Amino acid sequence: MDKLRKYIGLIEEHPKLFENKEEGTLKIITDPERIEREESKLKREFKEAKFQESFGEIGVLVDDPYFLVLRDLVEFPNSRMGVCYLSIKRVWKVLRQ
Repeated sequence: MDKLRKYIGLIEEHPKLFENKEEGTLKIITDPERIEREESKLKREFKEAKFQESFGEIGVLVDDPYFLVLRDLVEFPNSRMGVCYLSIKRVWKVLRQ
């Protein structure tokens, strides 16, 4: 499963993680069509700036038993689009016998 499809699945399963609660702060974009459109633009911008094109990819970057790392598409208060990273620590119950 690719990064973006896994990310869209997380948005659907855990919408509260992606809520935009305060005005005037970063706004997480959750519309899949908009994400795809803006991702293409960001990848091109990174490539033109001589960075890795992959820096513009939106989605789940790391998914292991201990944590998730996401790269969100965000809109800044000045309406500029960009990326933001989110790390989520997984909580596991340790069962001892």
